[in-house]
Amino acid sequence: MKVLKTLSFSIFIAVVSFSACTSDVETLDTNMLYGHWTIKSAQRDGRPTETLASTFFKFSKDGNMVTNFNLDGNEITEAFEIEGFIIKQKGDTELNFSVEKLEENQLVLLTKLMKHDFTLNLEKAH
Repeated sequence: MKVLKTLSFSIFIAVVSFSACTSDVETLDTNMLYGHWTIKSAQRDGRPTETLASTFFKFSKDGNMVTNFNLDGNEITEAFEIEGFIIKQKGDTELNFSVEKLEENQLVLLTKLMKHDFTLNLEKAH
């Protein structure tokens, strides 16, 4: 009888633990992402930087993005994919942007470029 209670309790714990680990995977609301975003503020390696004052991103439903966030600051058009909360820029300039925050008018992206960590605080252009 004691063995049956112990076995039942073990099965109960396993079921509860498994169900706690399986939750709905959240995904990015791409409809909020689409559009033109301009830099509000930026940080490089945790310190404010003004060198990105004209940085922008434009995400289109066709899977392309236009940005000037690159080494030379020139406008480029690249394909992008979304995996969870990661925006993967494809093409000549491959970068991953982690979406820290996405609201109707605010987008916060984290990325690494040339061994530097960047936090990009963007606002939706009207």
